[in-house]
Amino acid sequence: MSKTEIYEYYRSVRQLGIVMEDILGFNFFQYGSPYTGECGGMHFRMERSPLENVVFNHDPHKNDEALFAVTVWRGPFNYDTTRQKKITAQFPFTEEGRIQAVQWLNERYNEKVDYWAEGIPLFPRYTTDEDEVDENISDGNADEQTEG
Repeated sequence: MSKTEIYEYYRSVRQLGIVMEDILGFNFFQYGSPYTGECGGMHFRMERSPLENVVFNHDPHKNDEALFAVTVWRGPFNYDTTRQKKITAQFPFTEEGRIQAVQWLNERYNEKVDYWAEGIPLFPRYTTDEDEVDENISDGNADEQTEG
């Protein structure tokens, strides 16, 4: 089976795109855990920033300064081990911000469908172009910041 045939099969089996039901509810993020997922080779991570458990904090202003931080990168590796450049956007830490984050994820996916597909491990030859490798990964300077 050719690379194109595998990709077409993958697309036909699963409607590609992230829907709200794919993402855990707003309260999940208040427990201080990131949510990670994948869509057609585009890996993503969504988290409350700062990443901390505020469930038992009864301060009504506990989320006033918080944001949703959403990061995408090309697979097949996870957030901590990838050498791919990551793109991060931030959104208000509200239910509306969660919706905006999902819309942003779908926009990023639709912009480069073929690029993300290269990260699907089903394909026999996963390669990394030199301009896609983040040489500063160990410095913590890996993320390209954008505003949502």
